Amino acid sequence: MRGTNLGANVSGETIDGEPLIDTKTENEGNETRFSEINKRNYKDLWFYSNQIFISEEDRNHDDKH
Repeated sequence: MRGTNLGANVSGETIDGEPLIDTKTENEGNETRFSEINKRNYKDLWFYSNQIFISEEDRNHDDKH
């Protein structure tokens, strides 16, 4: 399962709901580079999750030990 805060066709971000590869950050200074990476990362948030399957069992019977 996957989700995002973006629409299906956001220029430079998604095509038909699929994420595009982020562009490489070419800044020289580490602080500036990390700041640009953080801005980019928080602008388009994605989450990924594994599905969880649950079986329901009838437990309306008396257990006498």
